[in-house]
Amino acid sequence: MKKLFKHTDLSDRRCIDCGRRLKKNLIARRKNAARCYKCHRGFRSIIKKRIARQREDQHETTNSID
Repeated sequence: MKKLFKHTDLSDRRCIDCGRRLKKNLIARRKNAARCYKCHRGFRSIIKKRIARQREDQHETTNSID
């Protein structure tokens, strides 16, 4: 996929976590982007860990019933 903008082009929108300006390529791909690449990766890893923990807890509760 060809990118629409140079990697240095920034938009006027800012990241909700760190306040950094978002890249135009990110805005072009995701119209509702609220986090920069770096903050989004950190946010996703936190969410993935939380989901894994919930699955483990659910698995333990189903095994303890037996």
